[in-house]
Amino acid sequence: MKLSDSNLITSNTEIYSLSVGDLYILENVVVFEGVEGFKSDGKNLGELTQIVDYHFGKDKIYGFIANRINTYSLNVPNVVKIMDTYPNLKVYSAVFYDQITKRNLEFEKHFHNVTISLFNDVEKAISWTLKNIG
Repeated sequence: MKLSDSNLITSNTEIYSLSVGDLYILENVVVFEGVEGFKSDGKNLGELTQIVDYHFGKDKIYGFIANRINTYSLNVPNVVKIMDTYPNLKVYSAVFYDQITKRNLEFEKHFHNVTISLFNDVEKAISWTLKNIG
């Protein structure tokens, strides 16, 4: 489910439509929904990282959720290098909607330095993220 189709969007939610997908900024949670077919080598995430920097800097603690509503590919080692520059990123979770995406995420987990929790529902992912940021 797209975050915009849930009841989790409030008047305080900031929504950005980027070339790579939609980015939602909740109080201390970032939700990213990549566009279909998006291929990231890490270098094309500049716009996304600028927005995260603007909202959280290097001090404000937050969690990141990849809501995988579409199929896209990542160069995981390059993305991990970017994530490592955010010491205030405390939790990372991903939402899958099919078994192929789940298997891909299980594989990706081996490359990350932060624990990745997997969910099949974006609302559960947000609830878990909010509980575990602390």
